[in-house]
Amino acid sequence: MTIINLSASVVASPLTVCKRLVVGTPFNKPAADVVVHSSDGIDFYIWKSILAESSLFFKGMFMLSQTTKHVKDEYIDGHPVISVSETSKMLRSLLLFCYPACNPTLGIDKDICAVLEAARKYDMEHVAERVRALFLADVEGNPFRIYALANARGWKEEMKITAKATLSRPLLLELPAMCSLGMEDLPLGNFFKLHAYQQMCIDATYWLVQTKQTNMRLSMDWLPARAPETDWIWLRCRHRIALPEFTPIGIAPSGAAKTHVMLNGVTKEASLWWV
Repeated sequence: MTIINLSASVVASPLTVCKRLVVGTPFNKPAADVVVHSSDGIDFYIWKSILAESSLFFKGMFMLSQTTKHVKDEYIDGHPVISVSETSKMLRSLLLFCYPACNPTLGIDKDICAVLEAARKYDMEHVAERVRALFLADVEGNPFRIYALANARGWKEEMKITAKATLSRPLLLELPAMCSLGMEDLPLGNFFKLHAYQQMCIDATYWLVQTKQTNMRLSMDWLPARAPETDWIWLRCRHRIALPEFTPIGIAPSGAAKTHVMLNGVTKEASLWWV
């Protein structure tokens, strides 16, 4: 049994070596009772109880193996071998999530998507929840990249969440913008659909907060019912050159262009730049 470091760039094929290649801690304990064999020839020693607790798929497999045995089943050191299609790098991250004390770190890239897909494939509900939370953790800071990754895999719920997060950042209809935002893999048609969604939300918001104006008096009925004097924060603009100064009624500087704003039935005086 040879223990390897997964950071190596090249992994030998199991057909070209005499010894089985085994990943490091915590998957290198021969006392474990099952071996998971990756697509690139790496063995993971793990306990059936951990797999069964984390995955309904493996739980059903172990229950079936207790009643049915095949002559062609593969064994290593007396342990049954489960061969999977996932690579050792991805499989290690997936199996680490099965251990409560482990908190693997994954970047927002195709690797985390592969782990999430595998967790759903093997019916690992709690693992999938943890990985999904990591996938969406930076949705406010990097919504376009996460949207593109979710779109490529048809993840509808994640697409809804990330599309909503993009509303704080207008999407320019320029192809270079796609690459700068990490959306180079997004089909052009989906790029324009996202832009159309943003525009629809802008239009809907505009009509929702439509302000009535009559003779320099604005009625903002869409604002929540609050006491204007105590619950609203009145700001003073310090950019005196660019914009007229705004202050509450009674202390506005002379000469500032002002209008009257009605907040929940109470009239306030504000500079025009604010409204």
